[in-house]
Amino acid sequence: MKFKDKNRPRTANPHGFTLIELMIVLAILGLLGAIALPSYTSHMAKAHRAEARAQLMQAAQFMQRFSAANDSFKADRKGNAVLGQIPEALLHSPSQGPALYDLTIPEATLSEQNFIIQMTPVASGKMATDECGAFTLTSTGIKGVTVGTNTGNTTLRDKCWK
Repeated sequence: MKFKDKNRPRTANPHGFTLIELMIVLAILGLLGAIALPSYTSHMAKAHRAEARAQLMQAAQFMQRFSAANDSFKADRKGNAVLGQIPEALLHSPSQGPALYDLTIPEATLSEQNFIIQMTPVASGKMATDECGAFTLTSTGIKGVTVGTNTGNTTLRDKCWK
């Protein structure tokens, strides 16, 4: 027969978590989320920018090939404008799925010898308010960014074209 020891405290079998333990876990998860979410968002923005720059470079290569074949960046030998001949895959970034950037070629920048092309964020897309704005590339290889009306910020250009 067993005797109970009255001096020994009773311990119950644990069947769950205490409220304080649950609150500590939630605080830790909240802290990790507060650190991880901005980092993830920043990483995704860099990836979207890199894809837009790659599309822009491919569009510039198309323009160079077009000029080599037609002696003009503006129109082919039959007089058809280059704007209607750019492949569909180059008109948006990413090339498949919802567009985050659109390729734009301002008509005023097209000539026989020169062009300026841009990857402009889609107004309703994730990158609409991105700090880098639109990426620009000229026929001579000069890279730039346009944020609103600001086009000459070399520090921002260097940061965004990394």
